Formats: sequence, C-alpha cells, structure tokens
Amino acid sequence: MTERWGTEVRGDKWLQRPEEQQAIKQVLESKTETQTAAESLASIYEARVQSGKGEPYYLWTIIFKAIDQLGDNINNLKQLSKMITNMSKLPDVLDDHGEPIRSDINKRIYWREMPGFAFYLAEATMGQ
Repeated sequence: MTERWGTEVRGDKWLQRPEEQQAIKQVLESKTETQTAAESLASIYEARVQSGKGEPYYLWTIIFKAIDQLGDNINNLKQLSKMITNMSKLPDVLDDHGEPIRSDINKRIYWREMPGFAFYLAEATMGQ
C-alpha cells in the first residue's frame, strides 16, 4: 500500500528526503510508534532549524502526499494525524540563548506552533 506513495515521493526530485520518508513509512506500516516517528522527524530538522535552514516545506509536502494517496485507509489517516499531533507536543527548538526559534515564514515556534503547516496544507488542498 505504501509502495505507490513511496514511488511518487522518491520520483519527485524535490522530495529526495529518505530519512523523512522512512520515518513516515514506518508509521504507516505500523513498524514504529507515532511518538517515535515524531521525535525522529523533529531530530532530523533540529540542526537545520538552528542553522536557519529548516523550513519544513518538504516534510509537510511528504506528509500531505501520504494523506492524499493513503488517507482513504482510516488507520493510515489516524496514524499520520497522531504523528503530527505528537510533533506539536515536542519541546521547542531553542537557539543559542535558550529562546524558542520562530519560522521565517510565519514566525511560529518549532514545534509547538507547527510552522508552515496550515499554509502548506491550504496549498496542498487547493492544488487538488
């Protein structure tokens, strides 16, 4: 079932993000807990965010493609929703001064305010 989604995201030159794809795939195949996947995805992005290169556009796009292609299966949708919710409950990503880092796009805090999520969700659904 995840093969179709995996083939599409691997075939998109802008979505060549194997770590993110693997974490999401493991959730969809029930090989890892949603909390573990959320922590894994956040850890992939933490250094990027701290360096100023961490806007999660590609992460959200990969997740939205999974929802689009696999969301008819209610279990997939529930697992992806839990993973996203778990991400929003993770500790804030902090700068060198111990202050929460805000997204350049909409000034939302990583991960508490899920920067870019609503914007990219709107973009993804309008393209349908």
